[in-house]
Amino acid sequence: MRAASFVTKVGSTAGLRPNSPDVAVVSEPTLGATLRTKGRFYFLCEVAPAAAPAGQLAREVADLARQEYYYDLSAGIEVSLRRALRQANRRAAQRLRDQRGRVTLHCACAVFVNNELYASRIGAARVFLVRRARLFLPGDQPGELADFVHRTTTREAASLGVEADVLPDVWRQTIEPGDTLILAAGALTERLGAEALKNAAVTLHPRAAAEHIHNRAIADGVAGSDAALFIEITAAPAAAERLRAEPAPPPEAEEVVIAETIRSRLDWIWRRRPHLGRAIEAAAAPATRAVGKGVAVGLELMPRRSTALPRHPDTARQRSRRQRRAASLLAVVLLLVAGGIGALAYRDYAAQRVGGDYTLAIIAVENDLSSARRSADRKPPDVDAARDRLTHAQAKLDEAARSPIADQAKVAALRDELAKIDDDITGVVVDLARVLPGAKPAAIVGNLNGLYVTDPGVGRLWRIFGDPAQTGVVLAQGARDVGVPRLVATFGDAVYALDDQQHLWRAQGDKVADVTPDAAADTWKRVASFSVFAANLYVLDAATASTSIGTASRATSRRPSRRMPPPPSPSTATSGS
Repeated sequence: MRAASFVTKVGSTAGLRPNSPDVAVVSEPTLGATLRTKGRFYFLCEVAPAAAPAGQLAREVADLARQEYYYDLSAGIEVSLRRALRQANRRAAQRLRDQRGRVTLHCACAVFVNNELYASRIGAARVFLVRRARLFLPGDQPGELADFVHRTTTREAASLGVEADVLPDVWRQTIEPGDTLILAAGALTERLGAEALKNAAVTLHPRAAAEHIHNRAIADGVAGSDAALFIEITAAPAAAERLRAEPAPPPEAEEVVIAETIRSRLDWIWRRRPHLGRAIEAAAAPATRAVGKGVAVGLELMPRRSTALPRHPDTARQRSRRQRRAASLLAVVLLLVAGGIGALAYRDYAAQRVGGDYTLAIIAVENDLSSARRSADRKPPDVDAARDRLTHAQAKLDEAARSPIADQAKVAALRDELAKIDDDITGVVVDLARVLPGAKPAAIVGNLNGLYVTDPGVGRLWRIFGDPAQTGVVLAQGARDVGVPRLVATFGDAVYALDDQQHLWRAQGDKVADVTPDAAADTWKRVASFSVFAANLYVLDAATASTSIGTASRATSRRPSRRMPPPPSPSTATSGS
């Protein structure tokens, strides 16, 4: 029985991704003898990682495998294919010896001879066969098809060149019209899945399927290779068509016959067009002569231009003058062009110089800040050296800020870093001006919960706690009728603050209460300081030079218990032993 004849349609992603190191070799001989004996050769080589500069090595391995396969005529297809893959593995092992595992190669190979398929793979590359819209894997035995849906194990293989001598398994299967063979990279199969390859092969042309898989790989962010080769097998009807008798031509339609009749009559009229042309010319001759005479009369009636007198020949002096004028004009034009080019060059030079100065200033600032940071981190810190570097960095930063191309965000970030280093050297725990612009701290006390600072500048009572130091707001102007905090004192875990409205506030935990004594308005004139001791409130009134005492709660204060005498004058002061 004569073997069936097949044709293939191939689609590859090799040309869709520029600068890709993956290699796809498609060899379909044009000679009938080679096609019958050695068949069609397809080879896919995957390079991992995808950005590795191993494209030349992959191309060399693929060409060596194809050459060794077609060169070996001493054995069958299976033996020749296995020998070609072993030669490619040896070459890869020699070339990858210096890479020390940084680059790995994976290959998949397939050969179509008459109506048989031979396939093999080394590494993570995969071979699939799509038959009747179902996806199959090569089985363990020749001719065995393993359904991809019902697979139970995943066979792993060492990559190309890992072992110096490898014996690849060659799978043999009879092909049918309509089958599609897929050679795909391992990274593509793991990320997109084999079902995506099957759907593309079933619904699209091989070239369209390759382009679709490439676009899916880009959209899904496949990190590795997206190499894939789609080979669709169809029956070739050419041999049967050569033996078939040529069919009789169908009868012409009625509209075609009518159109041909009309065309033949028009051709008969067109062939006699010289006679019609002469008749039209004879009929139009009187009118043409009349129109011509009328146009001639009209031209004669138009005003005429004066007759030009003959010019005297130019003298040598006039020609020399014109040449000098032309040379002078050309020199002026060249001078203007040169001046314009010089101006553009100078502007470009100035721009480059400004950019270079700015870049050098920024680099100097960063170097100074790094040096200051190292000096500050020493044990013990070298404060003098750190301050010298900060002073130099401040000068360079001011110079960079004045540049017309200065990046204000970058300058601001460097200023913040400089100020932070300066704070670390000085021993600043918290800079409230950075937390809230306009801060002006006035008084500070502390207890086990942290430090409490009054800030009349922004109307806050701050709490500074933790390591590293953190800031929080205990009282804020305007919240709960709180005025501007001026003075602060502590008693146990409670904090007492006096605002500019002579109101005393107590903050304990998350509760804030107004504990101003009832007689405070009549007693306090201008509070200079206060303290809480043993649940008693002691207030120093600067206006009356007196000290008031009351309870540190919402209770009526007692009358002043003691009035401090006025300070003695210098004339009455005496000394004692």
